[in-house]
Amino acid sequence: MEEQSASGPAKSGFVLADYAVFAAMLLISMGIGLFQALRKIPAKATADDFFTGGRSMPAVPVGLSLCASFMSAVTHPILTTLNVKVRQQVASTPESRIYPP
Repeated sequence: MEEQSASGPAKSGFVLADYAVFAAMLLISMGIGLFQALRKIPAKATADDFFTGGRSMPAVPVGLSLCASFMSAVTHPILTTLNVKVRQQVASTPESRIYPP
């Protein structure tokens, strides 16, 4: 990231390295999806097997997945609300008039 100069605010946005990482992530995700889509699927596979994983998943990965999705759904609104409150408090301080966000 660039440091802010005294003459003006720093520009934020993607740089070449950000685009490279983003493109690599998309290509890897697409590669995994294509691999899974094109691999040999047993003839007896059904939609129920697809959605339930053939009912062969151990309890630990299922529990961790449920815990992560629950925590994500709960913490996102909380952190967003906290972020807005902190920004409002910072904007109301006298120092914020000197250094605008």
